[in-house]
Amino acid sequence: MPLVVANASATSIAEKSGVGGNKWTFKVNPTDASMLSALVAWLEKDGKANNIAYLGEDSDFGRAGSSGFEAALAKRNMKLAMVDYFQKGTADFTAVLTKIKARKPAQLALYAVDADFQNAIRQWYTMGGGVPLTGRVLVDQVPKEIMASGFLDGTTSVQPYDPSVDTPANKAFVEKFKKTHDVPPILISFESYEATKVLIDAIRRAGSTDPAAVREALATTKLPSMLGTTIEFDANNLAHNHAVILTIKDGKVVVLGLSKT
Repeated sequence: MPLVVANASATSIAEKSGVGGNKWTFKVNPTDASMLSALVAWLEKDGKANNIAYLGEDSDFGRAGSSGFEAALAKRNMKLAMVDYFQKGTADFTAVLTKIKARKPAQLALYAVDADFQNAIRQWYTMGGGVPLTGRVLVDQVPKEIMASGFLDGTTSVQPYDPSVDTPANKAFVEKFKKTHDVPPILISFESYEATKVLIDAIRRAGSTDPAAVREALATTKLPSMLGTTIEFDANNLAHNHAVILTIKDGKVVVLGLSKT
């Protein structure tokens, strides 16, 4: 039975799909590794890929972030300047943030979510920062007063999606989504929508809902994405869409551009 993955970002899903072993799994959204490949390519273009420190939660998410950075940097004969992990639910980041500041990296890649992310950001703010942030910085979860202060200006974050991407297809999607739900779409809205379109397209082309026929149709997918690329799967049944590169400028989130995963 075909499984079309819309939201999970674990790199291992693609590694174990297609030629990796499971021919029935297809991944429409990018992996942690493919997003970081897009981010590092962007940072390298701007001369900012060297001397990056890494701080992530001690989980599959955090460790996938560090391994994704290392893989992307290794292709350019570079590596992370330092790597640290924290336990989920950590109350005090002072020691690790002090150590990072003392090392004087060019940037700090942060991989944290929810309360840990906000806690780390607040303590980084209290300590005066001094090092631009990068990685999967959850710009929509930054405390409002810190965002408005301009403290995080210069952040470079990679995400699979942002509603302000200025392509005709995305602008139309955002407009229709707002009319239906009274709020703009979020990452999961976009990924779920495109994954569903991929599956419907495969069923139509297969002319059947027979699992084997749908799987064969999925393997030959060529469908326009709202981000301006064509959704098609590689040997590991992974699609390589654009990733969205975001920055913070004058206390506001701005799309810098799109970078291929």
